[in-house]
Amino acid sequence: MSTQDSTTDPQEPIAIVGMAGRFPGAADVDSFWRLLVARGDAIRPVPAERWDATAQLDPENTVQAVGGFIDGIDEFDPTFFGISPREAEDIDPQHRLMLEVTWQAVEDADQPASSLRGSRTGVYVGASWHDYEILRKERGALATQHTAVGNALDVIAARVSYFLKLKGPSLTVETGCSSSLVALHLACQALRNGEIDGALVGGVNLILAPDVSVALTRFGGLSPDGRCKTFAASANGFVRGEGVIAVYVKTLARALAAGDRIHGVVGGPAGNNDGGG
Repeated sequence: MSTQDSTTDPQEPIAIVGMAGRFPGAADVDSFWRLLVARGDAIRPVPAERWDATAQLDPENTVQAVGGFIDGIDEFDPTFFGISPREAEDIDPQHRLMLEVTWQAVEDADQPASSLRGSRTGVYVGASWHDYEILRKERGALATQHTAVGNALDVIAARVSYFLKLKGPSLTVETGCSSSLVALHLACQALRNGEIDGALVGGVNLILAPDVSVALTRFGGLSPDGRCKTFAASANGFVRGEGVIAVYVKTLARALAAGDRIHGVVGGPAGNNDGGG
């Protein structure tokens, strides 16, 4: 038996009814907007607690010593989310941040979390790296009963679904830099097809170890002067940045019927690949 709604519309606009996030130089969505309007600069030296950026990390190349970093990634209230403090230590902070920001997105939508319990709400999260797992191994931390799932990217989405007791699809999308946008595309498809009634869509990226930066430097991916110059003739690479964001989305018709505040509308997401051409 199909779970799709008989009134599905493949062109139905998708409404953003809740959103939250943390960004370099901005602790929330509003402050991020002010940073953009003021044309602020959130790029700064690598924090000392991440790694020693003055060390020779690569025998042949100078590794980028700046980036966009968010603060307080070690701050987490595990008991609020039904997690023991001992387990929290073994969980990648990308999991923790996504739990926090998704909760804030639901609050921003003025939606009681309890009202989502058992609903056909999907969770779609874009994520890529395993820096926390690398750090644990480098520091000699042993495997525990919590580390297998605590460092698995797919569990980032699953934790949100489990905590909110959601019945929709739950998946982490890994497509490189496009991961969170592809996650949004998949959520929009599911909403338009009537497979789900709502979706929590997010993306998270933390830079906890220098390993990926070293690798990106090896093929010239990172800007040696620490500045992005998109589409400019002087462009010479990019600067890595952190962030976490979550949006709560519904079809526009469903949002209007519920009287939701609408932050914006997603018109026509799409996914493709250049095929190496």
